[in-house]
Amino acid sequence: MSHGLWGGIIFRKGSPYWLAFAFGVLPDALAFGPLVVLRMTAGELVMGRPGLNTIPPWVYTVYNWTHSLVIAAVAIIILWQINRKPAIAAGAWVLHILMDIPVHTQDYFPTSFLYPLSPFTFNGISSIKLWAVNWLLLILAYIFFHFRKSSLR
Repeated sequence: MSHGLWGGIIFRKGSPYWLAFAFGVLPDALAFGPLVVLRMTAGELVMGRPGLNTIPPWVYTVYNWTHSLVIAAVAIIILWQINRKPAIAAGAWVLHILMDIPVHTQDYFPTSFLYPLSPFTFNGISSIKLWAVNWLLLILAYIFFHFRKSSLR
């Protein structure tokens, strides 16, 4: 959710907010959304972080494709040729990947940001403190832009 909120607020000027929000959540929605739906329909959805041994291999493949700066760049170049507003909103996709690189560890969904050119991943730092700082900064950003927008009227 925070990826969408960051994408929406940062890329809202050059494209519709909702589109930037959607591109911000796109990488995780494509990778994990189908699995969540399958587990919900089977009555097997568990809250929290699922064990790696319970995640089907196709999720890892989709995750690598959707969390690749290479794939995102190709998609954005194609979008730019078709329509610039969605291409600007797609910057939220890149932002999502850049935000994931330093906070995903080797132990749980490391971000192969150069996939399929390289399997290289960075061993990030995952902590509740980083999560809390992320949400605090998001709240402050939305408050700031709300009041800034109100004062411009």
